[in-house]
Amino acid sequence: MRVKRERKRRQERIIASYEKAIAGYKLALSLIAKRNALAIRATFKRAREEDSKRIRSSIRKARLEAEKHRMPAKAQHQPHEVLRDRAIELNWYLNYADYIVDSIQAIANASKAGLAGLPKGLHPLTYEFAKDFYTYLAPYDSHFSMYAVRLNDLTVRYLQAMHADYYVAVGYELDDLLNPYEQPANRFYWLLEQLLNYMYKKRRSERIRSKSKGHYGLIDYDEPIHTAIDINRIGQFTQPLRTCIANHYQLLKDKAFSLGYPHKWHKLSYIGVFGIVERKSKYSKKPNWFSKPISIHDRLKWLRRYKL
Repeated sequence: MRVKRERKRRQERIIASYEKAIAGYKLALSLIAKRNALAIRATFKRAREEDSKRIRSSIRKARLEAEKHRMPAKAQHQPHEVLRDRAIELNWYLNYADYIVDSIQAIANASKAGLAGLPKGLHPLTYEFAKDFYTYLAPYDSHFSMYAVRLNDLTVRYLQAMHADYYVAVGYELDDLLNPYEQPANRFYWLLEQLLNYMYKKRRSERIRSKSKGHYGLIDYDEPIHTAIDINRIGQFTQPLRTCIANHYQLLKDKAFSLGYPHKWHKLSYIGVFGIVERKSKYSKKPNWFSKPISIHDRLKWLRRYKL
């Protein structure tokens, strides 16, 4: 019995020493794991801080770069007409890209020849394309009696290096500019414009489209376009074609300044930039129109509708 008790006690002492050693090992391992976890957590924290610092720095640089080309809040709003024109342009590019080259060539030839319509025998999509990009057949605000092509990103890329007679068109409500209590700097011309507009058979709530003559030059994104002209049809402000197509705010700002109401640029709406391809208009063919001032009598001769 005594031997068994001694053997049992010896086994208990061995087991206790093993348990003590294991507990020590567990404590050491937990300390090592905690120390490594703190180091790993600190490493991840530093990595997250570096990533966030890098992201914040890139965002700050992007914001500073964007601030250089930032437009006012009102200018960032895209009116319905602009969204409609861009949707039409994107639809042609994505769904009918195979017919774009032939269609643009057809309307360019019609503009060059001064045709009111397109010849017979063309693809049906060419006639539909002309309704969106040929002024004489356009059903929207871009309809004009001149035979010109609407210049945008879709048409300019295929008409580059060709010559064109440029025109810029904007629209506005008559009541937005005819304000008897608000006068521009030149009161004489303001009174003249008031009288001319009142002589038109147009209500004050009717929409007016204003088309101004540009110059005869190359179709290129860097070509300077006359965004505003004076009473003698001499260009006062110029912007590159790229700016006129993409940044409508700058074009409307120049046009409103030429009308005498620079603070009313948001009352104007962008219609488009147009070009008569490879053909000069009658004003471009006569340089003396730009060298001598246009009289009041000449301006009154251009009226087509007036009240008796």
